[in-house]
Parts: sequence; structure tokens; C-alpha cells
Amino acid sequence: MTHQRLFSCLAFALLLTPYAVCQDPTLPSSFPHDYPGKPSGDFSPVWQKCARLHELCLLIRQLKSRLLFPDFQVTSPLPNITFDIGTTYAGNIPVQRAGHPNNTLFFVGVEKTKGSLIAKSTPANRDPWGIWLNGGFADIVSISPGSSSMYGLFFEVCSNHRYSSNLANLCFLYSKNGPISINGDYSASPNPYGFNKLADYFWIDQPVGTGYATADATGYGKLIFFSDITQLKMPPETVADEDQIGKDFMGFLGNLVKVFPSLATRPLYLTGESYAGQYIPYILKAYFDMKIPPVTIAKIAIGDGTYSSEPIFELLPALSMLETYPQLIGYDQDVYNYFKAQTSFCGFDVNLTYPQNGIIPDNNFIQPTLRDIPFFKQMRYNTKKTFLMELTRRGEEQSKSLVKRGVIAEKAAWKRDLSLRTNGTVDPWYGCFLLDMAIDYAVNYTFPWNLTDQDGFPINVYDIPDALNPKVTRDASVFLNGTSTRTDIIPNDLIKSLRSSDPRTRAALHAPTSIDWASQSDFPFGLSQEDPSPMSINIFNALAANATTRGVGVVLFSGNDDMLIPHRGTEKQSQNTTFGGIQGFTRKPSTPWKNDKGEFGGVVHQERGWTYGLLYASGHLFGQSNPVSAFTFLREFVLGTNPTGSVKTSQSGSVSVVGGEVQSLAGILQGGDNIYYGNGATQSTYVFPAATRAAWKTFIQANQATPTPTSTQAPKSTSRIHHYRREHPSNDVQSNAGLSLHGSWIFVTIVAVAQAGAWLQL
Repeated sequence: MTHQRLFSCLAFALLLTPYAVCQDPTLPSSFPHDYPGKPSGDFSPVWQKCARLHELCLLIRQLKSRLLFPDFQVTSPLPNITFDIGTTYAGNIPVQRAGHPNNTLFFVGVEKTKGSLIAKSTPANRDPWGIWLNGGFADIVSISPGSSSMYGLFFEVCSNHRYSSNLANLCFLYSKNGPISINGDYSASPNPYGFNKLADYFWIDQPVGTGYATADATGYGKLIFFSDITQLKMPPETVADEDQIGKDFMGFLGNLVKVFPSLATRPLYLTGESYAGQYIPYILKAYFDMKIPPVTIAKIAIGDGTYSSEPIFELLPALSMLETYPQLIGYDQDVYNYFKAQTSFCGFDVNLTYPQNGIIPDNNFIQPTLRDIPFFKQMRYNTKKTFLMELTRRGEEQSKSLVKRGVIAEKAAWKRDLSLRTNGTVDPWYGCFLLDMAIDYAVNYTFPWNLTDQDGFPINVYDIPDALNPKVTRDASVFLNGTSTRTDIIPNDLIKSLRSSDPRTRAALHAPTSIDWASQSDFPFGLSQEDPSPMSINIFNALAANATTRGVGVVLFSGNDDMLIPHRGTEKQSQNTTFGGIQGFTRKPSTPWKNDKGEFGGVVHQERGWTYGLLYASGHLFGQSNPVSAFTFLREFVLGTNPTGSVKTSQSGSVSVVGGEVQSLAGILQGGDNIYYGNGATQSTYVFPAATRAAWKTFIQANQATPTPTSTQAPKSTSRIHHYRREHPSNDVQSNAGLSLHGSWIFVTIVAVAQAGAWLQL
């Protein structure tokens, strides 16, 4: 189904009926690879590998017997991999959904030590094992489910799934936490911080139909549009929801432990990021609902998770994001005060108390009043999946030059002066889209984000200090499928050289041949591309109660440099959840921890089986920008039992925190001074003048927007991987060029940043 057809169906549904159902017979259907001699029986350790019966296997193969033992062990070499990555297993395993035998999940599992995955199941074997789930594509347009976890395994990638080449820097990067790093030139290198160095680890493509996970055409949901799911008069099984995803995952695990029996009783650590904040809680719900679950979950850990509606995790924390990186507004105090006022008018200035005094309610989202954008109002922040990507694409096609600041004025852009704004009201142009307002300001008025000699989009919503534009783009399908025809990603000469490549990776991983790997599935919930389930925050209290009873730990962590899902939203969710019989934390998180290099790693806090972590110099993607801290945090606070940040009560009733409490680390943790920019491999570092930074520090200490924290410059970390250290030759001059106008604030609307496609009346 094309985007145009999907958009037409949506428009018809919105105009004519409260809800509509659109079906399309071309929904993709795929199935796992059918290897010769595949056993007809149930899964068992026989599926592990043929190596145990090597001579017999060779003999049987020679005789072309039906008794051939297929294996999940990866024995064929992967392209360009000349180093040992550890014993690896891969393939598709069914989810055991009745009537859908081709619904499978795809996995790659890597052993920590030789034979650790195939060890016998004994009571003494309590070695941890882990699962990593990538979530979905997240950007300033929407949060969308259905992302392949193979990105987390292999790649540090930039993929233009939605945007054409001139918006390449709004690409979707994924964590690099597996044993292999695939570089921009498709060369490979070992990853010293791969999670498999800490435990047997699995990377899993899910839901069905994502990446190399397969699904038959009737195994998805149907395209459904409705304002209230309770009004839908259809059999519930026609809607693929998070409950079904959780059941599928448990079905997959039930088969996985038949292949690797020791995994049934060893403690499982279920980890992921972004939209995994929706997946993992529902998987845990399915686990708690089972009388005899197939595995033993010890802890869940979610990074920068999408637990609630987008206004809460994306817009509410916008001011805290500017407090973390005031460079975005050029340290302009007038601009900051304007954002502070807008935060209050929108009801985003929530008061977090420790302990929390009552539930913090969500606010009614306020739309812009000076723009007639009914489709925008209908879809964004009312759904988890939107079609604004299509609108943006159309707007981009009609006027690609709109992303250039110099020509925006020719397009009758919006201009305003702060002194002329009506006080005490929500901004009529932006409404409560505060993140959009902040991005709009940065790309027009703040160096280096406002550089006009570049074709791409300079804001990296996943990693604020990364202003590189354009970045090196990499198409993972080249590695996983063996060929690519995507001219928007890689040069034509490279495509020509790759077209003759054999699909060695696909064959080595026992991946299906019925479907090409793609970074993102458009159909995790059927043709609707929409998750119909309530956001996971709605089941947090029930999960927390069960977790306390069953001894399952919960870890929620955030990257301090994440613009898309800043840590303020995660803190709100913790304070709104009752765990261990008490609502929220009783002490404000403010305990420092160090990574393996002895550098400041961030803040950690632990109470009653619930852990919060804030990773300094880290963005949205766990393990990418600061792999040392990610590796340390996983070992110490997820897989391990490091007590740092734990609240202790003595027999006398006095309360203390292991590792101490540092007031300057409470609340806002101001980011680093460096902003990195450049074109591709030409990269530089920009630091605002010392006087500017000092004036800001004095100002913000007296005008902190959040209730109690004190802003401070945290100890510097050298772990961030940026590969650029050339200082800009004229910092002081550049700091005064193109920055805010100190009271005269001119805004212009651009397609790439403020979703102009939604109001271009396309």
C-alpha cells in the first residue's frame, strides 16, 4: 500500500465516519527459511548445532538423508569479519500464535564464554543472560514502533527511512552494543564494549514482521481509524496490540528455551530503548499473567523510554533541555525567560517532590491558534504513529529550498518581536509545541546550528551537541541483504559494486529469503501502522506491585544529551508510580558514579527495587556516544548489584544514601561545553566564550525553572566518540554571529524543523 493510498484512506475516514476500516490484499507475507533436512519435531537442543555430531552430519549429508540436523550456530564467515566475535547463534523461531505458523521472531545470540549458552541446565547455573530490543523510529514528527534490533547488534547507522537526502541528518541512529562495529565504509572492527562481554546476550527482531522476523499476511491487524477504541464493534483479535506482542514474545521464549534449556532458569535481564518503553512493560505484563512462564525475569531496564504520551516525554521537558544545553539559545536570558513563561502557560512546570505528594496529572495539550492545521491537530500527539512524514515529504518536494534560511524570507515566513508578544498567553503560532519552538530558534539564530552553507538538517534530536551536517550515511541493508539500490543513501558507484555481492550475511545468519531485511517495519500493528494500546504508564502501578512481589527489578535510565526524550519526563513517570508500597522516590536523585575510566558517569538513585540512572555525555542511543559509561552502567546497575545511590535507613531511623548526595547534581545536570559541527569528515569543536558561560551560570542559579535543582558544570568526560578535536579559530567572533537578537526574536518557519508540511495546505 503506497503512502498516497494510505493517506487517502485516512482522509476519507476522518471526513466521513467516526472510524473506518480499510483493507488491502497486498499486506506483506513472509516465512522463515526452510533449510534442507529440517526436523519435523519440536524445538530441542538438537537445533543448537551440527558440530556435536560433525562426522555423523557429514555422513548423513553425503547420503542426502532426511535426518539432516539444521543448526542455529553461525559457522559461515560474515563479510569483512576477520576477528573472533564469540560463538554465535541465529535464526527464526515461531511465536506459537495459533493459526499463524509463519509468525516468527528473528534472533542473534552471542555467548559470553565458549559453551556458556549450551551448558546444561542445573540449579547451580545462575549466570545472567540478556535480551536487547530496539524500539522504533523516533523523531520530532512522531514515535513509531517496529525497529529491527539488528541495528543495536551491528551498526552505528544513519538510515533515511522517511526523509530524502537533503534531510539526511534527521536520520535514525541506533545503539552500537553488539560484538561488531560496522563503520561508514562498511569495514568492521571489534567492539570492546559489546554487551556479550558481560553476559550471554540476544538481539531480537520483534514484533512479527520487523527486520528478519516473519509474519503471514493475516497475522497483522487491520487498518482501523477511530476516535475511541471502545466504540469499535469488531472482534478483538483483528487488532494487533501490545498484549498480543507480549504473548508472542512469551511464545518465542518458550521455544527458545527448548533450544537452550539453561535459559529457562537462569536470570533474564530484558533491556531496550525508546519505543521499548512500550514493548517491555507489556512483555512483563504477559510474563506476570502466566502461571508458568518459560523464563525467569530478574530485571527490566529501559533507556529513554516512551512510557507516556508525547506531550509528556517530549514537550513537557523542553525547558529542562534548554537548561541542560543553553547553547541552543545562545545563552540568551530573554529567550530563556520566554520559554520559561510558555512552559508555565502550558502547564508543563510540574513540581516533583520527594516523596511525591499525590499524582501529577497530565495537562490538556494546547494547539496553535494562528494556524489552521486540522490534520496536524487530528494526528500529532493524539496517536503514536502519524502520517506527517508523508506531509513533510510532499512539502519538501514542492520546495526543497525551504530548509535554507536565506530563502525562507522569500516564502513569507513568520516574523515576530518578543516585545510585541502578548504577555500571559500561550504562543499563538507554536501553541505548546515547545520542542519545535526550540529547534526552530536554534537552526535560525544559534551558531553552529544556523550555518547556511549546508544542505542537511543540523539538529540531531538524539544527541544535542552533535551538530555535524551532513553526517556519514550508512545503509545497513547492504550488509544484511547483500545488495542495495538506494541512491538516496549511498553513491551510485558504490551501489554498482554491491549489486554483484552475494548475500553472505543473510545465509550465515540463517535469515529468511522470503523477505529483505529493512530497518523499520511499517506494519507491526497491521495496515493501520498505529499502536492501539494505552501507553505503558497506565500499567506501571500494576507492574510495580507484581515486580515487588516477584522480586523483579526495574531500571529506567536516560541520556543527559537526549533532546527527543529528555530525562525530566522519565523522572515524572517514576514519581507517578507506586513501587514497594510508596509513590515515587523519597530522595531526589543526586548521587554520582564513575565509569571504568574513572570519569564522571552521571547520577544514579535506587529505592525499593526501582533504579533511576542519568548518563552524562550520553544521548538517546545507549552505547553510541559514550560506550564506556553505557558498559559500566549495564554491568554495575543492571546486571550487577552495585549499591551506589541506594537509600538506607538505620535502626535509629536515620536515612542515608550510599555514595552520598551532591546537591549540585540534583535535577538539571548541565551538559558539556563543546558543540561539534562540520561537513562530513570536516569536523570542528565550538565553545562559547567563558564570559558568556559565566554570566549564564550566575543567571540560571537565580532563575532555575525547575523547583529545587542547582545547575552546575559536571566533571568533563573524554569518552564521547566524536573524532573531532580541531578548535574553531574564531570562537569569540562566531559567538556574536547569528545568535539571538536580545529582545528581538524573529522566527521563521521551515519544513524540516516545524513540520511545515502540515500547514502548507498540501
